[in-house]
Amino acid sequence: MRFLKMKKLYALSFLGLFSTQINYSQTENNNIEQPEVVAKLMELKTELGYDENIDKIYKIQIYSGGKANTEEASKEFIEKFPDWNFEINYEYPNYKLRAGKFRTRLEADKHLIAIKKEYPGALIINPKK
Repeated sequence: MRFLKMKKLYALSFLGLFSTQINYSQTENNNIEQPEVVAKLMELKTELGYDENIDKIYKIQIYSGGKANTEEASKEFIEKFPDWNFEINYEYPNYKLRAGKFRTRLEADKHLIAIKKEYPGALIINPKK
């Protein structure tokens, strides 16, 4: 009998302690201060029109092959299209030369026409990051 009383006493004490912790933790207001630099960067991001959907960026793949050949193709690409930005990525087993960043497929198609004159094997891709 005494054991049951002690068990009930411990259970009630535990529940009482637990319920007060829940009540106290829910009444406090937390203010989060963000540095001014973060606010300015968020403003700049909005002005530039960046969106969260990085998956919707299209690129034109110029070449896919070995490292030496890809570097050679990139030098040739710079000579033919000096105003374009490009990148070389490694995706097993090949290096890939990709140019441009286009928000729409239509915009990428327009630029693909000019590139296909020099690189008939070029194609539009939508790389996932």
